[in-house]
Amino acid sequence: MSLTLQRLNMDSSWHITWGNTNILLDPWLVGPDINYHPYLSEQWHVLECVDTIAKPYDAIAISQQYNDHCNTATLESLDPTASIYTVPSAHHHLKQCFNAREVIPIEHLDHPSDIDECGWSSIGDLEIAYISKLGWMPPYWNILLFKYGKDLVVYSPHGFTDISYMEQLLQEWDVKLLITSFCSYKLPSWLGGAINPGLDNALSLVEALQPSHVVRTHDEDKTGSGIAYYLSARSYPTDQEISGVVPQFISTTTDTEIVL
Repeated sequence: MSLTLQRLNMDSSWHITWGNTNILLDPWLVGPDINYHPYLSEQWHVLECVDTIAKPYDAIAISQQYNDHCNTATLESLDPTASIYTVPSAHHHLKQCFNAREVIPIEHLDHPSDIDECGWSSIGDLEIAYISKLGWMPPYWNILLFKYGKDLVVYSPHGFTDISYMEQLLQEWDVKLLITSFCSYKLPSWLGGAINPGLDNALSLVEALQPSHVVRTHDEDKTGSGIAYYLSARSYPTDQEISGVVPQFISTTTDTEIVL
């Protein structure tokens, strides 16, 4: 079954069409990204987002509770009849903001048996669930899984450091597409530490999951202000550097639609 992918911005917003199901993923098209307070962190897109979402969509999927993934201003501008599927950490906030809309919590997978037996929500032809980092230390980054038959799309916008856990959980499945970050974005430990773990982690994910295709996400070098922004250490490998070590890598822009 064909899978079509289009960027909505050069950060981490996507329109995914898989079979007959259309999903907006982490749409952030309006306003800045403010984490808690502008004095802490405020960021803006450097490259333009799409002007309009031309294709219809059945649902919206939210992977994290933070403003660059769960962007209220953007969600207010979108079709109010589209269901919002969200990780639990953003569910309460979204229900408060959109109490007249259908806001559905995504189920968590924490054991290999869950991937067959339970824990999936249906979106049209697809099923969705999430996994998160083990342990008690924040930040708690989530990964969304979209499933059709035995095929998976893995959306990991902040990488994933527990590679062996990921490999064990998904070992029986065919990863059709991995969407992950290749950039390194690090803060002091008291502000969260490694927000995006960088190229080596992305390569470990590729090695563990053996995806058929790979695209980068959450790698826009945004402009910003605030304490966290000025204390951050950032590096962004080029598409050419990534393609040199990841044969499955596909370069993407907001102007092109990729059919897999």
